[in-house]
Amino acid sequence: MDTPTIRELIGQSSLNYYSSNLSVVMNSSSILNQMELNKHYQLANPEVRFVTAGTAVMEIDFITYALKQGMIMVLPRDTVYSFVSKSDSYTTAVIDINVYMEDKNMPIEESVYVLECSTREEKLFSQYYDLLYKQMELYEGRIDLSIEYLLGSLLEYIRKMIRYHQSEKPEVKNINRLFYDFKHIVKTSDDIVRSREYYAQKLNVTPNHLSKVVKRVSGKSILENINAICLIKAKYLLRFSTLNIGIISHKVGFKNQTSFGRFFYDNMKMTPKQFRNK
Repeated sequence: MDTPTIRELIGQSSLNYYSSNLSVVMNSSSILNQMELNKHYQLANPEVRFVTAGTAVMEIDFITYALKQGMIMVLPRDTVYSFVSKSDSYTTAVIDINVYMEDKNMPIEESVYVLECSTREEKLFSQYYDLLYKQMELYEGRIDLSIEYLLGSLLEYIRKMIRYHQSEKPEVKNINRLFYDFKHIVKTSDDIVRSREYYAQKLNVTPNHLSKVVKRVSGKSILENINAICLIKAKYLLRFSTLNIGIISHKVGFKNQTSFGRFFYDNMKMTPKQFRNK
């Protein structure tokens, strides 16, 4: 699993501007062109993405979304995503927010949201992004009060959109909340537990109810969701840590290295050692 290198790529276009606190990408084509299909990436910072052209199918935290021009994505830190497909014209405008801006009472939502904009909202978001970019350029990356106000206003507008969509479907809101809480516990666990009873107890619901909700939202079983996260975490630890494979086995929920090796080979068609050394 790779972390998108937006901050390394940002200087490749005059329509992108980066500072240590906030990045505004008006055209993400240079970044998207370097991303492989069906490869998992993980965000280092929260992002708000606005689809400005084209179409794509993305898997975001293991839920599939069909994206088109005029849609907004709210993606918290550590969101895992991959592209299933994307048109040649697909591009997005991106706001990448680091901890400094979050500390300015501008926290981004903790769950993934994908919202379809009206024509009016699409025009409004285009103006917000354009103004932010121009202000960033004017102040050469310094976070002026006008930039804070603009960003705060944009995030508040998105929160209102989310509340509106949630108020339309309160049942869907509760189901999605339970699913995202389940995924958050799995993703943030130091040592993943491969048991639906464990997560049901953590979330104060019955195992059967949790199973039904996870299946309804993601189309996959609890174990399939856990396995997907285990595989991503295993690949990350094998590639970027010096932990031995036995310890990694336990961190992704396997009692022994043999079981982990079999699981990894079934999914990757290579052993953990081969993956680490390639």
